[in-house]
Amino acid sequence: MARLAFHIDNAPLGVIEWDAQWRIQRWSPMAERMFGWSADEVIGRRWDDWRFVCKDDMSRVERLMRGLVGDGKSTNVLVNRNHTKDGRLLTCAWFTSVMRGDRGEVVSFLSFAQDVTEHYRDRDELVARRRELQTLNDELEARVARRTAELTQTAADLRESERRYRMLAENATDMISCHSFDGRFTCVSPACRALLGCEPEDLIGELPRVIAHPDDRHLVIDSLHRLRQAVGVVRTTFRALKRDGSVVWLESSSHSQGEEIVVVSRDVTQRLDAEHRLRLIESAVDQVGEAVVITDADLHSPGPRIVYVNPAFTAMTGYSADEALGRSPRLLQGPRTRPEVLDRLRHALSAGKPFLGQNVNYRKDGSEYTVEWNINPLRDARQQITHWVAIQRDVTARNLALQMAQVHRAELAHVARLSTMGEMASGLAHEINQPLAAITNYTNGILKHLQKTPDPHPQISTALARIADQSERAAQIIRRIRAFVNKRGSVRAVHHLNDLIRETLSLLETDLQEHQTRVDLDLAQDLPPIHVDGIQIEQVLVNVIRNALEAMETLPSGQRTIRLTSTLEPTGHLRVTIHDHGSGLSESQRNHLFDPFFSTKEDGMGLGLTISQSIAQDHGGRLWATPDPQIGTRLHLTLPPSRV
Repeated sequence: MARLAFHIDNAPLGVIEWDAQWRIQRWSPMAERMFGWSADEVIGRRWDDWRFVCKDDMSRVERLMRGLVGDGKSTNVLVNRNHTKDGRLLTCAWFTSVMRGDRGEVVSFLSFAQDVTEHYRDRDELVARRRELQTLNDELEARVARRTAELTQTAADLRESERRYRMLAENATDMISCHSFDGRFTCVSPACRALLGCEPEDLIGELPRVIAHPDDRHLVIDSLHRLRQAVGVVRTTFRALKRDGSVVWLESSSHSQGEEIVVVSRDVTQRLDAEHRLRLIESAVDQVGEAVVITDADLHSPGPRIVYVNPAFTAMTGYSADEALGRSPRLLQGPRTRPEVLDRLRHALSAGKPFLGQNVNYRKDGSEYTVEWNINPLRDARQQITHWVAIQRDVTARNLALQMAQVHRAELAHVARLSTMGEMASGLAHEINQPLAAITNYTNGILKHLQKTPDPHPQISTALARIADQSERAAQIIRRIRAFVNKRGSVRAVHHLNDLIRETLSLLETDLQEHQTRVDLDLAQDLPPIHVDGIQIEQVLVNVIRNALEAMETLPSGQRTIRLTSTLEPTGHLRVTIHDHGSGLSESQRNHLFDPFFSTKEDGMGLGLTISQSIAQDHGGRLWATPDPQIGTRLHLTLPPSRV
């Protein structure tokens, strides 16, 4: 009994004995070390007449006490928070048993306290541990009930002490072992079956290194040396080999009791695996090339606060992690940060939705850059948003390249218009010569008539009217052609698609006559207006129609027909379809039709349709080709309706 009392008083657990009124009768040395109060300070005091149990947990402790006395339970397990003398708050697992006299009356209570603070860092884990402990409690009650029937009618104090030790040693999930001063096992709890797959007697007389992985045996040996030289608890984490050859990570807490050593070992494999995965994720985020910013979920002013940034964020903005943590992402905003984008961002976050957008941010040195945000919520097990994760990409160079590409396309469009104008030169001369010749003829006729008749003739007014009409026609043709080739930036205005089609055909009137080609129009009425650069859209139509004319050069003149239709799509877009009756395009030609420098003509530059497609895309539309089931090719141009 003295040996049993020695082990209990020196076990790495706090041991407290209470009388039937819950006054402290025994306060072990480990309890002094855990809570800070000496035995002299607490012996004879009730549990609730001093600041020992956390106020929020007192009701649960009271229910435990009533359950032990009134419900007939012999033991119970509770996890609650306790104050230490120096003001710290410990989370402890309490194993409490009731000791009764021969007539069943309550004589005393015995509690074992284990500091489990480090294993209960948050409430969710505490709840899970509490459930595990409740399950353990149910198992303990069953086993204690079976053991109670086998106990001999010895002295009450010996019977209760022996039962308490057996309950702790045999039912703890952690393996409890005793060792001689040279380290050999002298006793082992049954938990070794679950932890190592062996029987307790298999370890008796062996050194602890026998269970260690060969690569970690030096850790076990070193812990024994440290334990001999130090006072207190020595903790060691190492890999152990189970009987079946598998590996389990053990964390051992060893405490020297003079000539004997008490060790508590627990399986920490899952915890270490989780820590390894966490370190791996953290390393990956730290090394990713794009800036990663994590904020809390508080959307109230001044907004979410930054809780994490990776090195790429520092490289992008110039702010170190210490300078950014705890501050709002507003530190990156400046004069040209667009408020409408921020409004859309706040609306998306308030709705708990991801957000993708661009805005202007400012670095620490004041320089501005364009950032692309991809912001997503982080949710907990209850689907509540706890944080926001933002992937930020500096797209300044990309946007500049896109702007330069647009400028380059505009230059190419201008070159293409000049090239088209060169091909139209002969038609231009023909168009201008006809009205000029008519003007000359009518003028000569008037002169001759005036010479023959002294009085004005009625035909003079008619001739003069025709002169005016032809002069105006010549002026319109010249103005239209000059506008077509004039180099300028994109000027968008509201137009009607059918008007642009008719103006394009007016420009190509000479080409149509030269190629002896008829144009059939099927234009839908009441089409909505479009907001476009009219000259550029006319250029697209000119390029496509001229390609259609060239595709039908080998046909007899009576078969050369182009059909132009305008329709309203179900999507609201307007479509123009140019259908020729030429030889058509092969599948390979259709696949590369809009590639730069690809041409089906021997002398073609291969830029007309490429530029036309770019113009369509810049206007929010599309240009593509489809084969006709019977003959020829169809090119389709779609444009969005005006929103102005």
